Amino acid sequence: MSGRRRLLSGQGGFALTEHLVVLAVGLTAFGATLFVVDAVNGTYTRQASRLDALNELRPQMDRLVREIRFAQRITATGAQTFTARVWSRTAAVATTRDVKWDCSVPSVKVPGAYRCTRQDLTAGTAAVTMVDGLTNTNQFTWSTTSRFVEIRLRQNAKGNTRPVTLRDGVSLRTCRTASLLSTECAA
Repeated sequence: MSGRRRLLSGQGGFALTEHLVVLAVGLTAFGATLFVVDAVNGTYTRQASRLDALNELRPQMDRLVREIRFAQRITATGAQTFTARVWSRTAAVATTRDVKWDCSVPSVKVPGAYRCTRQDLTAGTAAVTMVDGLTNTNQFTWSTTSRFVEIRLRQNAKGNTRPVTLRDGVSLRTCRTASLLSTECAA
């Protein structure tokens, strides 16, 4: 029996201290992994919300550029509003319509922000919200000497500290400048 006891007492094993050290190292590695996964997930969420904001702004920017570029007449009433005489095609007939863009309307979704509305003045329809949640008050910068219009749309994206800003510019067609804020284009 003494040989058997010697075999049992001589068997190696892990002490409680060794188990605790392995457990602490494992938990630290697991915590670090969770930290990295959480950081990556947060970056993905922020980027997705920025992409959503860009996807909301881009079609409206394209429409603004198109209407300004092909307008027969532009009358700017400030950095947030203008009226344009634009071409409209219904069936086979091309006509002109007066359209008002107003980006000074308070937002209904975002306190302290603005929304851009587009209203067909010729048809007398109500203004339609084109984009909501704009945080800048200088959407349009008019240069009367070069007939260039700079457009800036800025919107906060959810979970981001930096706003999304979309900038574009458009030169008006060959036009005569009637005044500093009104441009008449040759038909």
